[in-house]
Amino acid sequence: MILEGPFGILPIEIKPGSMVKARLTQTMKNFVCNNNLPLGIVINNSDDAQLVADRIVQVPATCI
Repeated sequence: MILEGPFGILPIEIKPGSMVKARLTQTMKNFVCNNNLPLGIVINNSDDAQLVADRIVQVPATCI
């Protein structure tokens, strides 16, 4: 999903698992880099928010 608004462009992926493997974020990383964005967000069933790759943040679905 890609949100666009006054804040700019924000790419978001929604994953069913609880862990994000770095190799699975390659498409998101490419999109973030190619569009010079500050970050991308992966929403999943993890227990805590954390940086999972350069400029890719994991956010638990329970925080939304």
